[in-house]
Amino acid sequence: MPNASSPASKAAGRFWRILPETALSAALDPVLFPEGRLHKSGQRTLCCSSSPEAASHATARYRTPQDPPRLAIPLHPCRARLADRRAPAVLLALGLTGLEAAIPWLPEHAAGQPGTGWRAAPVSTA
Repeated sequence: MPNASSPASKAAGRFWRILPETALSAALDPVLFPEGRLHKSGQRTLCCSSSPEAASHATARYRTPQDPPRLAIPLHPCRARLADRRAPAVLLALGLTGLEAAIPWLPEHAAGQPGTGWRAAPVSTA
């Protein structure tokens, strides 16, 4: 059960990640960008979603017409632990409402502010 000192729990089920066709062997590597919606610069994180559609939506802002083709990759973690920010107990442990990820972080970052989605980053990526 997640708690404030350890919000991660054993991962179960299928998760999805969008990757360039040229990077399929890196499906379990940390994200390609140094910072993003849910992680600060310097934090190693693996971002995945509950469906291919959610994964595509999560990466849409970062894709450009010049990017190589991308594919939705299913992940079936067996020994991983994650902080599932859909779970009420995880949100409570992290002191979040669940709405943080919906707030665009790039304008906050451009204004010199920390991204709202970063609030849980120090705990959930530990």
